[in-house]
Amino acid sequence: MKTKIFVSSISGIEYIPHQAAITSIPDRIFFSDIEEYDDQEELAYDSFYTRIKFDSNDVKVLPARDKTISLLIDQAINNSYDSFLFILPPKKIIDYEEALERIMADRPSLHIHVYYSNQVSYPLSYVAQEAERQLRKGASFSTMESVLSKLEENMKMYFYSPVEDVLSSELRVDLIEDIAKLDTRGDNYLYDNEGLKLQKKSKKVLPLVKLLDDFLGDISSVSVIPFVLYTNKNSLYNKLILSKILESYPRLKKIREIPIPPALGIVLGKYSVGVGYIVKEDSED
Repeated sequence: MKTKIFVSSISGIEYIPHQAAITSIPDRIFFSDIEEYDDQEELAYDSFYTRIKFDSNDVKVLPARDKTISLLIDQAINNSYDSFLFILPPKKIIDYEEALERIMADRPSLHIHVYYSNQVSYPLSYVAQEAERQLRKGASFSTMESVLSKLEENMKMYFYSPVEDVLSSELRVDLIEDIAKLDTRGDNYLYDNEGLKLQKKSKKVLPLVKLLDDFLGDISSVSVIPFVLYTNKNSLYNKLILSKILESYPRLKKIREIPIPPALGIVLGKYSVGVGYIVKEDSED
């Protein structure tokens, strides 16, 4: 069987090199129930975050329409795919269950499999990539699911959500340290295999400093794939996180930078930045 993999656009797979066997499903973004856009196809991430700076009321993200999913399946069939795997985020974030149940009821002859991940953003893309690798090696769906479940235990993301942004173009680079010390406003979040959690505030440790300390402490004794997430690539907070990681790990030549998908950004806040890691398997470079 030749398997086509579909993954929710909350994965940000569009920003990451990936096999043709993996295709993004465009989640739908609504503004005040009257404006609807297909994620990435009709509204790019940078346009989304520019918009919510001025209009953040009643924004929500819903699954793709049934006809959109059916069209993607038909396109895959035309390209000789005869099996379909949907890799989706937690139902509480974007619930595709009812849409897929309707499609499977209407098209019972199709070989459709569904894997609900605990991850979002780059980790979800990584899960989709690993699923493709496993199926290409001939693994069964049950074996693949077992591998993915184990993989998800070794992923974490840390987020900082300030109440306002500071653009790197407005300040000299040598003021990065001052910004880290001065900015006490904002919340920290942790995202792991149990989902998103708001971290308790500490009067002794500044939020951005705590985020960096937690992240760097976590990866000090293990080999990881690090990445940085942003709502605005020109944010000084984004530059600060990158500089601190490279300062601590100078052997890293480059760190992947990926925008925070809208469905996650709505929850975190419109100026959020983040950093995360995936623990490397022994066989990985």
